[in-house]
Amino acid sequence: MPPALVSPAAAFLAHETCTLNGVVLASAAGHVARIILAQTGGITDTNLTPEHIVDGSAEILDTAGLTPWVIGL
Repeated sequence: MPPALVSPAAAFLAHETCTLNGVVLASAAGHVARIILAQTGGITDTNLTPEHIVDGSAEILDTAGLTPWVIGL
């Protein structure tokens, strides 16, 4: 991959006007995106068992309603 397709992101992060802090960017082939940690809605059961996890696996893995974990801006 040519460095010219990655170096603008590095230059942006190093620039004095960049206010990002605690943010992870992925940069490759001219594409830049933020990487986030997020959590699905999941399931809750105060008597949780492995069987509950098996039965609720669709809800646990469903990414439709992700809640981002805010680490820093």
